[in-house]
Amino acid sequence: MPHDERLSRLRTALAPTTDRGAWRSERDGSGQDHFATLDADWLLTYDTPHPHQIRIAFPPEDTERVRRRLFAAAELMECRVLEVTTAAGTPLETWDAATDEDE
Repeated sequence: MPHDERLSRLRTALAPTTDRGAWRSERDGSGQDHFATLDADWLLTYDTPHPHQIRIAFPPEDTERVRRRLFAAAELMECRVLEVTTAAGTPLETWDAATDEDE
């Protein structure tokens, strides 16, 4: 699925959202889309390279809600989650072990 369609589905799953900016490389078309959720204090960056990635900053008390909504978004985007890590690259096993029943 093209990047623009995946981004649209991601934003639909997390709606309502607002733009925070975007950039694209003139060299290879890679880039990032930055947006925020309006109903929560979440800041997101969606990277365009393959494999693409979603980065999110959120308050700790929203952890479970973020996990549920992001896994639902990945399904809507027709994407498979390969890895879930912290900003430091540490795996989040509790997120990796999510099941469809948790969604």
